Amino acid sequence: MPTDMKVDIGIVSAATMADRSGDDLHAADTRQELMSLSARFGLTVTFQRPEKARFAAILEELAKQHHIQMPMEELLVKAEAFAIRAGGRSPRVAKQFIEQCESGVQK
Repeated sequence: MPTDMKVDIGIVSAATMADRSGDDLHAADTRQELMSLSARFGLTVTFQRPEKARFAAILEELAKQHHIQMPMEELLVKAEAFAIRAGGRSPRVAKQFIEQCESGVQK
């Protein structure tokens, strides 16, 4: 089935990944939660993607904390490839990559 095909028969409906904004599964819930934080506490929550150097620093620190024994250059190359598949660099993606390294999934 092509990825851009939609089926809409009464109550049955299938949406594609392109129909969603970003990679958030429940975007409306996320927006509501952020607006609630803002209204209640005057907080603004932002999720910025770190530059490559900052991503490398995050990876290096996480690798130390999790006792990952891999040369830093190799770690960075593999983490960049992982980040591309995961939708971009972020601290969350760095943590997921390190946890996979620790569990033996990433070698």
